[in-house]
Amino acid sequence: MLIKVKNISYSYFIFALFILIIASFFNMRAMEHGTEYSVFTRIAMALALLVWAFSAAKLFLPNYKLYLPPTTIILFCVYFLWASIPTLLDDKTQTGDYITNIMYIFTPMFVLVSSFNSAMHTDFERFDKFVFMILLLALAIQYVLIFKEVNFFLTNHLASSYYVLYALPLVLLFKSKWIKLFAIIVVTIILFSSFKRSGVLALAVSLVVYIMISQFVKKKLKPASVLTAIALIAIAGVAFYFLATDNSTGNTILDRFENVDQDQGSGRIPLWEQTIRMIEDQDLSNQIIGNGFNTVLRESTLQLSAHNDFLETAYDFGIIGLLLYIGAFFTLFFVVFKMIRKKSRYAPSIAMLAVIYAIQSMTSHVIIYYWANVFMLSFGYMIGKFQKDETYPEDNI
Repeated sequence: MLIKVKNISYSYFIFALFILIIASFFNMRAMEHGTEYSVFTRIAMALALLVWAFSAAKLFLPNYKLYLPPTTIILFCVYFLWASIPTLLDDKTQTGDYITNIMYIFTPMFVLVSSFNSAMHTDFERFDKFVFMILLLALAIQYVLIFKEVNFFLTNHLASSYYVLYALPLVLLFKSKWIKLFAIIVVTIILFSSFKRSGVLALAVSLVVYIMISQFVKKKLKPASVLTAIALIAIAGVAFYFLATDNSTGNTILDRFENVDQDQGSGRIPLWEQTIRMIEDQDLSNQIIGNGFNTVLRESTLQLSAHNDFLETAYDFGIIGLLLYIGAFFTLFFVVFKMIRKKSRYAPSIAMLAVIYAIQSMTSHVIIYYWANVFMLSFGYMIGKFQKDETYPEDNI
């Protein structure tokens, strides 16, 4: 019996997912350990880029059916392509960093396109969810290992916890309330242990949105959903109380929320002000074209990135890049609202992801770090499945 081409394509997509997990492992370690793992990280990232680029290349094969993606996917792709231009024109970057920066730019683009097309072509949704659970658990285990290695209570806050947060909406596609509850508990514990305020805020707000949209899509209020929501609030409250009152850490999450006025969001306000000045003080050509990938970090006297994707994009990729990013950002929300209006089964998860994206993009970073791949995987997959349901309603599960 001949193996169907679409089955081979799907198998390759799953293979690419596992390669992305491995590359994310190395990147999580590099984020917390510095340059110790940089060589291995670059090798893993290069492998992931090649694998996902090959996955995207199948779109150009003869007889491969192409589906027109929504405007937001097209704009994100154009944004990534544009971002490569000022990055390649940056004459202050070393050759090795050029390659790394290009990998940061192109990998999420390939992941987005491949995820969308794979979702449109295949019907293995149950297995998809199983793989997404593996993704979440693998990232969670890696976080725990890093947590133990760096002797957390003596170090700074662990941004690698964001990987787990960004994978959560995919796992919430499961119908089982117990699987959902387990995943939420895992992510809640990890976020509180990392002491990342924006992550805790994003989780809290997005969970409320997820529950509200779920009830809207189902058209009725189920007692089980109410009990689940109460259980989530209770578990989050217990975790919050434990970590907030554990003074042995010397850096409690409660203190961090209470001191947000004094520390101005870990220095974000002065950082945003300086980034705005940097944008204004450039010559016109740099304002239009940009300076290259992650150059706020290099040029800022504070030696930090902008901690805001819009400001970062404006400096790195100029007015052109900023307009493309704004267009992609807002058209994404148009797709989300359309899915909610049509009561898509994917609406609760993508609404949750969109809320996380909005909060993190304005208070931290999504688009310039390697975890952007998890976002693009999630958005591409759920938008693709929604479009498939719209195109072939008779195939709905």
